[in-house]
Amino acid sequence: MNGWIACSERMPDLDMKVLVYEGRTGVSTCVRRLWLFGEARIYHWSWGVENYQFPFGDPTHWQPLPEPPIAAPPDLHPQDVTQR
Repeated sequence: MNGWIACSERMPDLDMKVLVYEGRTGVSTCVRRLWLFGEARIYHWSWGVENYQFPFGDPTHWQPLPEPPIAAPPDLHPQDVTQR
């Protein structure tokens, strides 16, 4: 399914930034976190700069972020840069 992994099959590692899909909010960049409250362990998704949780529900699918683009050094033109 285009690299998407169902959350019911496997969850991403904690504190790993990933793309997530949730039916009402669409695609977002998130981090899966763990909060410890005494004996309680609470897993949640956070996104943005703050630790917001999804307003409508948990994501159904996720995938690792793609590799960032290769930036050309300032003295080269983009057509002179070769792929890795």
